[in-house]
Formats: sequence, structure tokens, C-alpha cells
Amino acid sequence: MSFLFVLLIILLGIAIVMTIAFPYLYRVIYRKFFHRIYGQKIYHIAMRDDYYFISKLVLENHHNSRLTVDQLLFGNKYIYVFYDFYCDDDLYGKSTDNSLLIKSKKGHSYIDNPLNIAQRNLKDLASIINIDESLFIPIALVNDSCTLMSGEENTSIVHLRKLKKVIKEYESRDVAPLNQEQMVFAVKDIATLNLRDVKR
Repeated sequence: MSFLFVLLIILLGIAIVMTIAFPYLYRVIYRKFFHRIYGQKIYHIAMRDDYYFISKLVLENHHNSRLTVDQLLFGNKYIYVFYDFYCDDDLYGKSTDNSLLIKSKKGHSYIDNPLNIAQRNLKDLASIINIDESLFIPIALVNDSCTLMSGEENTSIVHLRKLKKVIKEYESRDVAPLNQEQMVFAVKDIATLNLRDVKR
């Protein structure tokens, strides 16, 4: 009887520790692999809607330095350029601000507006592959646990859970679809230029 009691106490202790530790461990694992988690989400959208998708595109720009785009999704009407970022705390600011305020229990700090980074990547990408900038949509993708306190309806800094809805809204716009034959060639050319697996 005493053995069963001790075993029950041990199991209860393990359950309590796991309950307390799980949220912390989940955040640590998510933070480490968020690029992969975001990529899987975009990949599923691509598979569902028959879009083209490139994960981690690395190109050499005109200044002989490397441009890295986290994710690239080719929709029917737009090409989506993603910048992935992760934030544990509350994020204050608007999509037009140069920097955003991070508020946490430990204090506050500032980060460069991730949307600006996505837009710079878009401009460089359009220049390198010679495609009109108007066909691109920059999206800064953030984890769902981050609270955006922007005070605006934002389709540029997007929670992962809302991505499917945001893409659908863009694709439902009354604009002419992209030429799919040209898109196939463009995707192949871009994939050929990808230096992702080339070490310097």
C-alpha cells in the first residue's frame, strides 16, 4: 500500500512539474523553430490553393551581398514576401512606424519595424529578379502569442493564425490574375538562383 502511495505522489509531482514547465518549454521550442513552423503553415496554404512556395530564398544582390527572404508565396494575383519574427511580449506601434515598442514585465525596448524589413527585401528582390514591385505584397509574420497593440486593422503585420484569412482577402481583390505560364518560368528561374545551400 505504501509503495502505491509513494508511486502516486511521484506521478502527481511529475504531473505538477510538467504542468508548470510545459508553457515555458513550449515557448523555448517555438522560439527556436519558429521559421520552420511559419514555413509549414505557408506550405499548407500553397498546397491547398495550388500556389508555388519557396522557403528561405537567398540571392546575391547588385552590391555583391546576400539578400535573404524567409518565405516566398506565389498566389494567383500577388507574390507574397514574408519576414518572420518572434516576440514574447506586447508590441506597440503602427505599420508605418520606423520602430515598434516592446513592453514586458522587465521593461521596454525598441525593434526595427519588421514590416520595413519585409518591404526592403521586396524592393531588393524585385530589382534582382526584374519583376514589377506592384505584384508583391510584404508581410511581417509574427507568433500568435504576441499581442499587437497597433490600434489599426493590420494586414501587413500578421499573426500566424490569421495568415490564411489575410491571403484570401488579397486574392479576392478585383485585379487581373498573374500570367501562370510566366509564373512557372519565374519560379524555376528564382529557384535556380537560390543560394540557400551554397556556403561562402
